[in-house]
Amino acid sequence: MKSQFIHTDKGRIHFLSWGQGERLIIAFPGFSNPASLFEPIGTALQDECTIVALDLPFHGSTQWQSEQYTRTDVEEWIEAVLTQFGKDHFEWMGFSLGGRIILSMLDFFPQQLQGIHLIAPDGLATYRTFYPSLVPQFIRRGLFHSMARRPDRWLRLARRLHDWRLLDYFSLIYIEKQLRTSIQTDRLFKTWLSLPNFPVSTRQSRRILLQRNLPFSLSLGTRDKFVNTDSIKRWSKPISQVQLHVFDQGHQLVNHELGLYFQQLLAED
Repeated sequence: MKSQFIHTDKGRIHFLSWGQGERLIIAFPGFSNPASLFEPIGTALQDECTIVALDLPFHGSTQWQSEQYTRTDVEEWIEAVLTQFGKDHFEWMGFSLGGRIILSMLDFFPQQLQGIHLIAPDGLATYRTFYPSLVPQFIRRGLFHSMARRPDRWLRLARRLHDWRLLDYFSLIYIEKQLRTSIQTDRLFKTWLSLPNFPVSTRQSRRILLQRNLPFSLSLGTRDKFVNTDSIKRWSKPISQVQLHVFDQGHQLVNHELGLYFQQLLAED
């Protein structure tokens, strides 16, 4: 495993890489996950592939100066990785938030993108989504500054909502975790600001996948509390080239078992 950086005008994007194979897979992790999340997959595929996993802005060792990032920024990162590794083509892998970014950019890289691997992707049928794109920027900023100054007040509100059965226990634990430190609160806010820059349309995503006929794998968990597995299965059914695999697991699917699955899947191509 190697640790390197992409240098841009807005900061340095950190990434990890495994292997030196001809087949390049660029992987985006989910919210609050570092690039090292993909180590089980990188280790499993390093003999046949080159796996490059990025720390998204506000995560891991990436140093990002802007308070949000966009699809244009992501396009720049991808082009930089291709140049750095001397590749003309790549496959894109995304877990959770990383999957949402990919789904919002299916019409990018018409000549370079050769396959997509989504793992419990956000954006298609996500539970506990507060639809930040519908909330005006000034309100989002006000909420953040309030949370940053008085996280205890927001935690008390969350616990009260839970007591009133207006907030489930899983969401309460998640909120408590994200407001634990100023770094986590800052990461939450800036990611929240960035989400509207990555809109996902279920119809358009399916249409583009069908039109481009890209090799497409979809990994889901039966006990996922973040995304609606059944809804995503129904969404993917008309996509003729989809390779769907459902694990008896929760949302955190990136593990040794998934690495072995991808090892077998890519060997069959």
